Amino acid sequence: NIKTDKALRDVCNNFESFFMNQILEISLKSSNMAGNGTGSKIVQSMYTDALSQKSAGSLGVSDLLYQFLREKSNGK
Repeated sequence: NIKTDKALRDVCNNFESFFMNQILEISLKSSNMAGNGTGSKIVQSMYTDALSQKSAGSLGVSDLLYQFLREKSNGK
C-alpha cells in the first residue's frame, strides 16, 4: 500500500531527524557557536533543529529502519 509505505517512510525520517538532533545537541553542548549572551541557547537549539530536519533521510538510519520495519510488517 503506497499510503502506508509513505507514512512508514515519514516516521522513519522523523526518527532520524530526532536522532540527529540528539547527537548535535550533545556534541555542541559545550560549544560557543551561538555566543554566550542572552538567547544563545535558543539560537543553538534552533540551529540544531533546522539542521536535523534538513538532514532527515540522508544519514541512512531511516533507510535501515524503514527496511527493517517493512520486512517485519510483511512477516518476513
